[in-house]
Amino acid sequence: MRYYESPPAGRPPKSTSIGVTKSMKSNKSSGTKPELILAKLLRKRIRKNNLPGNPDFVYPRKKIAVFVHGCFWHRCPKCNFDLPKRNRDFWARKFARNAERDNLVKKEMGAMGWRVIEVWEHELREDPTKVAASIHQMYEVRDTSVSLLTGH
Repeated sequence: MRYYESPPAGRPPKSTSIGVTKSMKSNKSSGTKPELILAKLLRKRIRKNNLPGNPDFVYPRKKIAVFVHGCFWHRCPKCNFDLPKRNRDFWARKFARNAERDNLVKKEMGAMGWRVIEVWEHELREDPTKVAASIHQMYEVRDTSVSLLTGH
């Protein structure tokens, strides 16, 4: 069981616009465009798994888990998105909880002997081939957790 320090974000506030409602409902948790681009380059399928955080790509023999993070939802340090203008308290709690969950998942995976590779959405937009090549090179890295963005 995961223990969070931050409080749950709670129920999302009611949307004030039909456009926002449509946009939020169209957000997928799996099979996103960045994931599909990487899947094609890695020649790997996105499969459900029972690992903490449900990694997008898993290499069981090498114990490597790859997470593709959306820059907005996972608060990319490079993109530095502003909070939405409405319901700022909710969004601050939501994003803090997402970041905390990401860190807890990395720790859980590391404790299980897995190497974690984080890929940011903007990295795939900038140079998807380079990202795929980096993942292939990471097979030999001995660290337990790796971010393509920071290198650690």
